[in-house]
Amino acid sequence: MKKVLKVIWNEFIYGGHLLALGPVAINLSVMTALKLPINFFILVGVYLLSYIVYFFDRIQDYDLESSQLRKDLYKFHFKYRIYISVTVVIALLLSMYAASMQSFYLSLLFIILGFFYGIFFKKLTHIIIGFKSFFVAILYSGTILFTLSVIPTVNSFGLKLILILFFFYFMRWFINTSFCDVKDREVDKKIGYKTLAAVLTNRVFLITIHIINLFSLMFLVIMIYYFKLPYYLFGLSLVFPFTVLYLNLYQKQYDLQKLTNIWADAEVIIWLFVSIGGFKWV
Repeated sequence: MKKVLKVIWNEFIYGGHLLALGPVAINLSVMTALKLPINFFILVGVYLLSYIVYFFDRIQDYDLESSQLRKDLYKFHFKYRIYISVTVVIALLLSMYAASMQSFYLSLLFIILGFFYGIFFKKLTHIIIGFKSFFVAILYSGTILFTLSVIPTVNSFGLKLILILFFFYFMRWFINTSFCDVKDREVDKKIGYKTLAAVLTNRVFLITIHIINLFSLMFLVIMIYYFKLPYYLFGLSLVFPFTVLYLNLYQKQYDLQKLTNIWADAEVIIWLFVSIGGFKWV
């Protein structure tokens, strides 16, 4: 039983399932704040979308993977890669089709962009500093469009809310992606990937992440107060001390694989709890 639970845990953490909860929390936060009925087809769809894009990218970068545990996990996946991919994509498209035709077409666009990153766009990481962080952040925070695609009309308040949450989550994804690149810093330097972790010195890198972390907090607080957004969204400010905590652990040379694969990705749990908790306040 312990072995089974360990396999499930490793698959959830190192297989990208934890990170895939991010877009679920993003869309749920919009549905809650705007008092919309919960569209479970959208939530399932963005989860599968995030997973398949992550899965495809990890399989492509298998030889560059720094985590032996993850390599072992994806070595097993190699055998069933086509079956897993086809099954997930079909389930994803069916879920989005059940939600709306707009979300169906949008999911096709996101799949193409996600797959094209590994095939074509990744070459830009040799040229543009921080391109990977920017692309991943805009792709995953952009999943907020799926909730927008099933809303018949959006008033000015709803549009402001969606834009504010998009920019906030964009900054959070940027931090997550940039920090997680720390574990691949030496490999990225060798192959010429200009990630922030590979290009900046460790001190400057940490200062940059701290600044973006602080700015995201200030942005959130000011926007909620100024535009009178639901006050439960202040709960998202917990991501600030949480990030400071794991950055301090990083400086104390805590296990890097755990920091990047568990601690950093666990931020989406805060998003999820705040989104779910919002039901009591709106």
